[in-house]
Amino acid sequence: MDNQNDFYDDQNQETENSENTVKEEAKMPTEEEKPLYETALEHPQKTVTYAMISLLSGIISLLCCCTGFGGLIFGAMAIVFFFVSKKHLGSCDFRSVIGLIFGVLGIGFSIFLVIAALNANPEEILSEMEQYMNMSTDGGFEV
Repeated sequence: MDNQNDFYDDQNQETENSENTVKEEAKMPTEEEKPLYETALEHPQKTVTYAMISLLSGIISLLCCCTGFGGLIFGAMAIVFFFVSKKHLGSCDFRSVIGLIFGVLGIGFSIFLVIAALNANPEEILSEMEQYMNMSTDGGFEV
């Protein structure tokens, strides 16, 4: 009977040792040990949200660049959210990079259009508008 108890005790110890080994192998790595893609997959909402805001702000800045200040405001937002996304993710997401590019283009076009509007001659613009109006009412061009 003692031999049989010894056998069961040895078998229980082997089972406990194998369970401990499996538990040790299955330990989760710390934040520093994890690769970047695993960290991003654990917190997808936090990282993707800022990149999407950057992208949308960049697109809106391109659409609003004709208004002048709308392009400047949304372009600045796209640039700011690019850096916020980069800080939270640790690297650049393609959406935030595209948002940055669109934001810079929106700011550039807005500045160009504001400068062009400030340098425009209002009398020349009005005379061209009158010519256009005459052209559309007469049905042809004025010579």
